[in-house]
Amino acid sequence: MALFGWAKSLIGAAREFTIALAVLFALSLLAPFWFYFELLSHFTFQYFLLGLALSAFWLIQRKIRPALLTLAITLACFSAMRLPMNEPLRFLSPTIDGPHINLLQFNVQINNGDQTRVIEWIRKHALDHDVLLFYEASPALSESLETLRSDFPYQIHEPRKHAFGMVILSKHEVTNSEITSLYSNFVASFDIRPKNFALPIRIFSLHAIPPGMGRTATRDYEITESAKLISKTKDKHIIFAGDWNITPYAPVFRDILQISGLIYQVPGLQQQPSWPTFAPSFAKIPIDHTLFSASLSPTQRVIHRGTAWSDHNAITTRFTER
Repeated sequence: MALFGWAKSLIGAAREFTIALAVLFALSLLAPFWFYFELLSHFTFQYFLLGLALSAFWLIQRKIRPALLTLAITLACFSAMRLPMNEPLRFLSPTIDGPHINLLQFNVQINNGDQTRVIEWIRKHALDHDVLLFYEASPALSESLETLRSDFPYQIHEPRKHAFGMVILSKHEVTNSEITSLYSNFVASFDIRPKNFALPIRIFSLHAIPPGMGRTATRDYEITESAKLISKTKDKHIIFAGDWNITPYAPVFRDILQISGLIYQVPGLQQQPSWPTFAPSFAKIPIDHTLFSASLSPTQRVIHRGTAWSDHNAITTRFTER
């Protein structure tokens, strides 16, 4: 009797989870209409995992209707995760030999009071990189990063006392640098010419405002205006990186790809989520992104652990000319 009661409770819990999954997934499809629905769309991978587990459970129980429902949701989530990719069924980075650059992007969190941790982390993990992009860069962090000028002689400093400052470090000469205003925010862009690359690389860097009541439209404006700037760039490799506070499942992400003409491709099933650092891997979401032109190929992408003093993991992407 106790075993029967336990099985009955398990089926009841599975039924409640199935209803919750169906409701949350349905509401996430309304993402274009309200920012709360968009927030739900950011957890598409988590819906995928739950749907996969529930469909297996219902199949074992030989309950066809809930099995078909959860399986349909699982397949829809899988499609939503893969369709933004240039190659939806590629789960590994391509292997291409040749000249490459390593680009690090890192939201260090504005209220990180101990800047020495950032510098120590860079000296340990990123001195061999070509370009470093830092978001939420305070005046104190900007001053600390000046100590790395012997390793990164070319620097752009746009620190702020609020969360939207930026500092850029480069081993390669920086030319044609621009700071383009976007209301109270900005997008930075600049050229570098790595050794043995046939063309210069123009890098665009943006930390978009988080979504919220009255802020989501501003965030979308910042990202799409940046994409319009990118669409005007000719005869160069292009990289567009940053913390955009969206996942690839948000409607505006498709707009970015269409307007800019850039490519989105990351390895793995979960798309290497980087936020928040305190959550287990399966609960994280990808909001730090790197798009690129078709003339480049991302041959490696690494999510760095050990940065718990920030809410974001640092990300390294290695690019090679095609």
